[in-house]
Amino acid sequence: MPEEKKKQPEVIIDRSKWRCGGVHHNHTTRIKNAHGSHATALLNQDGYKCCLGFACNQLGNIPDEDMLCSVSPASLYNPFWEGTCIPYLTSKTGENTLLTKEAMKINDDTGLSRASRETALKSIFAMAGVKLTFKGKYEN
Repeated sequence: MPEEKKKQPEVIIDRSKWRCGGVHHNHTTRIKNAHGSHATALLNQDGYKCCLGFACNQLGNIPDEDMLCSVSPASLYNPFWEGTCIPYLTSKTGENTLLTKEAMKINDDTGLSRASRETALKSIFAMAGVKLTFKGKYEN
């Protein structure tokens, strides 16, 4: 009997709720190539998610309320709670994976255009075996 092919995991980012690019030190002044308001986080107080916030929801089934104002998937790890190791994003010991570290750099890079940021993120996720898809439009 032929072996069943495993479906490639996919993360879908909604551009209208994606927090990317940098922010001025006062957390309100936008800088070039940024989208969304306030600090970059898995989920910030304005309801925007960085790319890894979408990934935590979809790869690790992490609910929004558990991600509020967390800065990385490793911050969600608890060795006493089953399921806090997020596939592709954290190691079995709760550390950020290379994918996570690189995705954070790309997501927050103010020197990248929106198109370049999307291309770079798709590439780094693909190297880890995850399909990354963007949908919708930016709000601004």
